[in-house]
Amino acid sequence: MTQEQWDDVIQTNLKSVFNMTRLVMRPMMKAKIGSIINMSSVIGEMGNAGQSSYAASKAGVIGFTKSIAKELGSRNIRCNAIAPGTVDTPSLADRINAFDDPVAARKMFVDRQPMGRLAQPEEIAPIVVYLASDESVFATGQVFAVSLVSQPSPISGLASRTSSRTRWVLAPVRSAPSPMSTATRSS
Repeated sequence: MTQEQWDDVIQTNLKSVFNMTRLVMRPMMKAKIGSIINMSSVIGEMGNAGQSSYAASKAGVIGFTKSIAKELGSRNIRCNAIAPGTVDTPSLADRINAFDDPVAARKMFVDRQPMGRLAQPEEIAPIVVYLASDESVFATGQVFAVSLVSQPSPISGLASRTSSRTRWVLAPVRSAPSPMSTATRSS
């Protein structure tokens, strides 16, 4: 990996989160309410061979999320991260198509999944809606691992919530409770 490739991944996955947070922070502070939802990855928590820059960037998102939650919690602004497993996205398709045998590569990705398929973006969307809603007013500084699993994740301290097709495996970060008592979605 070149320095330029490393920087590109960090710029795309981590610096963009910083820039967006900086952009929304002041209006949220003025409104005295808000919910920041960052996208990380299960790879940010467990690492993966051949993806050191991606793992580092997504682990950085997790650390950033926890810190922002502590910095802005007293202002009634929540900050959480979602850490999906393998999702069938255009980015994944590009990665698969870079292999010499894309059909075999796709099969490899699918075979790693306990449910024998990749997650779809619309299966991740409900947790985003939940975190943006009033139902999650006391959730801040948390990382929600969303993975299609047949058994609970080995990550400690799990709770799970089941929708019609997807089991959400929620891996809460151990942190101090938020001082917030009410919140609503920010625009």
